[in-house]
Amino acid sequence: MTVWAGSKTHWRRYNSEAAFFNTDYCVFNDASLKKELTLTKEKFEQMEKVVEEKDHKLQKFDLVCAILGAKSKKHQFVDDFAYLITHDFQDFCSIETNVNNVMTKTKLDDILGEMRRIANCPEIYSKTLVAVGGGVRSGKSSFINSFITGGNIKLVEARGQGATTAIPSYVMSAKKSEINGINYKGVRFAIAPEMYAAISQEFLRSFLFDLKEIIQYTMVHCFLNADLFNNICLIDTPSVATEKDFPTALNYIKEASILIWTVSIDKGTIPKDNFKFLEKTPFGQNSDKLLYIVANKAELKGPTAVKDILNQIKEYLDNQDIRYEGISAYSSKRRRELAYRKIGVTDFLRACTIPSKIYAKVSDSLKEVWSYYEKEIQRDYDENKEKYNKVNSMLLDILQSGRNNVDDTLIKLEKGLKSLKKSFESKSDKKNLEDRLKCLNDISKKFQDCFDKFCDANGIDRRIKSLKDKPLLKSRDDQTDAGKRQTSDAAKDKPLPKPRDDQTDAGKRQTMKGEPLPKSRDDQTDAGKRQTKEAAYYIWVNRGYPVGQDDEIWAEAEREMKEAE
Repeated sequence: MTVWAGSKTHWRRYNSEAAFFNTDYCVFNDASLKKELTLTKEKFEQMEKVVEEKDHKLQKFDLVCAILGAKSKKHQFVDDFAYLITHDFQDFCSIETNVNNVMTKTKLDDILGEMRRIANCPEIYSKTLVAVGGGVRSGKSSFINSFITGGNIKLVEARGQGATTAIPSYVMSAKKSEINGINYKGVRFAIAPEMYAAISQEFLRSFLFDLKEIIQYTMVHCFLNADLFNNICLIDTPSVATEKDFPTALNYIKEASILIWTVSIDKGTIPKDNFKFLEKTPFGQNSDKLLYIVANKAELKGPTAVKDILNQIKEYLDNQDIRYEGISAYSSKRRRELAYRKIGVTDFLRACTIPSKIYAKVSDSLKEVWSYYEKEIQRDYDENKEKYNKVNSMLLDILQSGRNNVDDTLIKLEKGLKSLKKSFESKSDKKNLEDRLKCLNDISKKFQDCFDKFCDANGIDRRIKSLKDKPLLKSRDDQTDAGKRQTSDAAKDKPLPKPRDDQTDAGKRQTMKGEPLPKSRDDQTDAGKRQTKEAAYYIWVNRGYPVGQDDEIWAEAEREMKEAE
């Protein structure tokens, strides 16, 4: 249909659908036709809303189908571990009948479930987990987005006054951008970027059930600064608005080694409800749970105000006796730090690569199972030994009482005691105990070897053998200049380089004795260079750096050594 619009001297033809319904710019002689077109336009807009609602429902339906229809992939070492439970362990249980095998099997099944979760997303468990938490509109998601260097994937940032982050996201650096979800079974499924962008608190409320019951979290692979995030996985956690939100937030940050707590700088300091939450966490309380504070949206304040706010936060943290690694005034909008206290946020991220503790956690659970059996076997042996000794003592008493008053009852009692003694004799034999413990050692080794191979296949760090071991990275407040607390097994029995003052005293003694002083750095021999590298290595160890990024770490360690000299 052709519609004419414009003035009497200038006419322009519109054939598009948009112009057809835009009656404000059309000239019609028939008023009834104009009214009819207006009604048609309204109906068209209503139809668009209906179609949009149907598309929205279809998206929700597709999401639920993807969550419920996700299938777990087979993993060799997971299957091997399951085989050990159903065969080798059952055979072991048929021998150790005096132990509560039901309880131990439940623990092994739990470990198997943990291995399945790791196998579905090993990239999370192989990295240092850094939780990013904070109150409503504190800028958690925007803080993480500021480190994303490209691609079409971004975390959903706050809209309006309410909380946005509905389901926690595990964000990590990758060469390919993709988003996956983990369902209630721990199985991975794909999520389209458009659907991920729509997931918010409001989106969750549109369902007739709680979507969080069937989806645990999402994994976001995106282009992050590899220099900072090659070995780090960031957790974008739900906001903490009231005490009702505490359990949910605590649940998602408990596995993290580090907590970056964000506050909006326009608050002036950390809100009191934030402190209530932090007091319930181990972060800032335990030396292996590090806390860093980010005052976000720093571009809203001037330089003087920023410094004053950082000083207020520092003073408040010190007064509350909360240990922290540093405070940063950061602008997510400008992607840069404006000021900091103690250590800047990027330097902190470079230094906070801590080996994953998942290996130690599962290994400790396995050890608990076998330790329980060891105690029960020893207890059973001790009880049988005690019974054997008591029966033997009773027989000796009968023999010592003499044979003058022997009757049938005494003879029967003697026979019964001898039979009882014989039954306890084999169970109280030392060789029997050794055989049982050897059998326990064999099966425990099979399970541990299987789990070790599983970790190696999935890139899980095995350096921390137990949660009781000292962490490789300690709070800076715990690190002395001389490195008194050595945090690596490799450096336990090796002396640290002497402090500068001690070296000076040694040099004075050499001078007094007429001995030659050490050569200058330029004149150092190969042996001297090796000593320099060894000194740099020990500094690196005491800084808590794990293995990796050799060139950069060695250079930084040597720089620190030079400054110390």
